Amino acid sequence: MTEQMNASSASQVSNASDRRAELLSKADIMAILRTTTIFMTTTDEALEDVADLLRPQSLAAGQLLFARGDPGDCMYIVVKGRVRVHDGERVLNDLWAGAVVGEMAILDDAGRVASVTAIEPTQLLRLDEAPFQALMDAQPEIGFAIINVLCQYLRARLRDMAQDFVYLQHIGRMTAAAAALENNSYDPASITSIADLAERYDPLGQLARAFQHMAEEVIARETSLRQQVQALIIEIDEAKKARQVAEITETDAFRRLQEKAGQWRRDRRAGSSRAAPSTVDPAPR
Repeated sequence: MTEQMNASSASQVSNASDRRAELLSKADIMAILRTTTIFMTTTDEALEDVADLLRPQSLAAGQLLFARGDPGDCMYIVVKGRVRVHDGERVLNDLWAGAVVGEMAILDDAGRVASVTAIEPTQLLRLDEAPFQALMDAQPEIGFAIINVLCQYLRARLRDMAQDFVYLQHIGRMTAAAAALENNSYDPASITSIADLAERYDPLGQLARAFQHMAEEVIARETSLRQQVQALIIEIDEAKKARQVAEITETDAFRRLQEKAGQWRRDRRAGSSRAAPSTVDPAPR
C-alpha cells in the first residue's frame, strides 16, 4: 500500500513538472540548446528544427531515468535539477542543467553503458533517435557538428586516460617503495626516487611527503636499534667472559693451582738467594 502511495506521489510530481516543462517556449528551448556542448556550434536554423523534436520529461527525486543495458533510443538534456550517472552503487558523475545525457544513443544502437537516476526533482528535454536521424539526413551539418563535439569528448577522454595511466604509474612507485620498506629492503638513498612526487600539490604529493617522513623515521629507528643491539651484544659478551672467568677462578682446583704457583715462585726466589756469590772481599791472613 505504501509503495503504491509513493508511486502515485512520484507520478503526480512528474506530471506536474511535465506540465511546467510544456510551458517552455521555442525560444526558451533554443536558448537551452545553445548552452549544451553538443549543439553550441549548430546554426539557429538547425536549432529551430531540433527544438521542434524535443519533448519534455520530468523525474521525481530518486526516480530512474534508464538502467545500464537498456536500449539506447534517445538522449536527454537537463533543463533543471540534477541526475546521477552510476553503475550500481558506484557513482560515475553528477549532471546539472545544460548537461546532455545518453548522447551516444543517437549515433548507435548499443545499450546504455550506465544507469541514470534523478537526485532531486528534475526537468529534461527528450530527443528521440529516429526523428533526429531523419533530421540529420536532411541537414548533414547537424550530424557533422555533433560528430565534431563527440570527437572532442573522445580526445578529452584519451587525454584523461593518458593522465590516469601516468598517475597510476606514480601510485605504483609509491606502492613499490612502501612494500620495500615493509620488507626491510628499502634503500635510504631511494627516498629521493619519489622526491618529484613529493613536490606535487595534490593528494599524491601529500601522500609522498608523508611517506618520505615516515620512511626517514623508520630508517632512523632501525639504525638506532641496530646500534643498541650491537652494544648489547658487546655487553653480553663481556659479561659472559667475566662470568666464565669467575667460574674458573672460584673453583678449588684453581685455588690449589694458585697456591702451588705461589709456592713455586717463593721456592724459586729462595733458591736464587742461596746460589748468589758473595760480594764481600775475604779477610787478610
